[in-house]
Amino acid sequence: MKRLKILFLICSLVLVAATGSSMGSAQKVKIGFIHILGKHPDHITLRQGFLKGMKAIGYNVEVMGIFNADSASYPDTYIQRGIEEAKRMETAGAQMIFCTAMYHGLKDGGIKIPIIDSVLLSPIIMKYAVEKKNQKYLLGNATGTIFGYSVKAVVDFVRDSMPKAKKIAYLYSTNLPTARPPSEIAEVAGSAGLEVVNCPYSGKNDITEAVNKAINDADVLFATNCMALHGVENTILEAAKAKNFPVIVAILHHVKEGALACIQSDWLRAGEMCSEKADQVLKGTPANQLPIEFSDKYKISINVKVAEKLGADISYEILQMATIVE
Repeated sequence: MKRLKILFLICSLVLVAATGSSMGSAQKVKIGFIHILGKHPDHITLRQGFLKGMKAIGYNVEVMGIFNADSASYPDTYIQRGIEEAKRMETAGAQMIFCTAMYHGLKDGGIKIPIIDSVLLSPIIMKYAVEKKNQKYLLGNATGTIFGYSVKAVVDFVRDSMPKAKKIAYLYSTNLPTARPPSEIAEVAGSAGLEVVNCPYSGKNDITEAVNKAINDADVLFATNCMALHGVENTILEAAKAKNFPVIVAILHHVKEGALACIQSDWLRAGEMCSEKADQVLKGTPANQLPIEFSDKYKISINVKVAEKLGADISYEILQMATIVE
């Protein structure tokens, strides 16, 4: 009996030692977090996805601070606030900065540690990325994921549910960095046999004209995520509803408000993808040698009541893929 107790004690000590060794094997890394909209649920999800991914890879992240640059409260100073905080984090020992929609401001701040941005805003249009062999790379010590949606998924949805459609209106802002270039939409749509009607607008003053052009000249309207930033979503959705016109959007909650469908990035997955890039950077790969990408997963929302009114035939396969069916 005494031998059994001793054997049990030895086994317990070995198990505790092994567990302790396993728990202590996670690589510690110091990371600072800077958000353009720290309280926005999507930005919080991006951070959670990043931390979840880092833990799964095997990192023990020491959070050096979660800073909200908050462009809504500080529209003219959020970039400088972000740079100052990034430098403070760097001085305090941060090995990396994870940010949401801040690289366009941080890139010229003299920050030496690598930056991972999960919401890169039109990097080619804003001239802080280059394209090589059909992949995009950031200029500077950074990488990440691009804010956006799958244009191909939008076009495929139109082709599948509205096969008679010949023209798709692209409604986009001319003065916000969240818009995708019209040429990109045209290339993808053209390969599927769809003609693109460009409907640019600059704000509330000319949105009605742009929406009317879309309704009069096309068969379906695709509105980018710019519309929420301009505060013109109600104008777009009400005009479409009055004309019984199909609208595809890039922000989920607009489907509940009357849009036909939405195809939006999976924010949690985008955060996880950034953790995979961070892992490669921490292992020695220069950040600007890692391509920037869109999230490889998307959330699809469909308003079946609107689909019935429009006569859109939503296939069973798409309904099965949908994250939300209103």
